Amino acid sequence: MKRFYVTFIALFFSFLCPKVFGQVVGPILGTPVICQGLTTSLSDTTASGTWVSSMSAIATVSGGGIVTGGAPGTSTISYTVGGTTVTQVVTVYASPGVINGPSAICDGSSATLSDFTAGGVWSSSDWHCYRSC
Repeated sequence: MKRFYVTFIALFFSFLCPKVFGQVVGPILGTPVICQGLTTSLSDTTASGTWVSSMSAIATVSGGGIVTGGAPGTSTISYTVGGTTVTQVVTVYASPGVINGPSAICDGSSATLSDFTAGGVWSSSDWHCYRSC
């Protein structure tokens, strides 16, 4: 009777609860957006895993989870521990070009700034005028 009971319990857990005996891997953490040529760091709370990039021309990933942006696009970064894999899509954007236009603008004046990279969002780190003309 004991042998049947133990076998039944083992089968019950293997069919209904496969992750009880398998490796549980946490989600990938970090910023999944970078520009060409720059890096971002991804991590996972589960140790001893392997990092892989699905599109190494777009993004490469080191054994420590450091992702380097290559060509613009998306790549799926995978982290595998004991046969269990979690993924994170990483987006690589084109690096912004050189900004063309004047470096100083007089109070009450306006100027047009431009670059050759399509898209993007313009912003300023300081909206105060520190120079007088």
